[in-house]
Amino acid sequence: MRLKLEQETLGLSSVLERIARVRVKDCFKDDNNKTIYFIVEVGDLGKAIGKGGVNIRVVQQELGRRVRVVEYRNNVSDFVKSFIYPI
Repeated sequence: MRLKLEQETLGLSSVLERIARVRVKDCFKDDNNKTIYFIVEVGDLGKAIGKGGVNIRVVQQELGRRVRVVEYRNNVSDFVKSFIYPI
């Protein structure tokens, strides 16, 4: 089971890495599999999104799911804030 999850994570990560040329630290799906969350390296958020959101749109079309990108933070409090920001 764990190997299947790791392969799926690597596959999902490779899509964003290939399109946006960023390093994905981690990715996961929400409970209902409608949104995929990507955690990218510090400073790569803008590059991951792309000008006018072009990279996100391409990734969403390719994966057929909604995509959300969050920048990694060393400080847990800052990371959680950036993760739940829209809420």
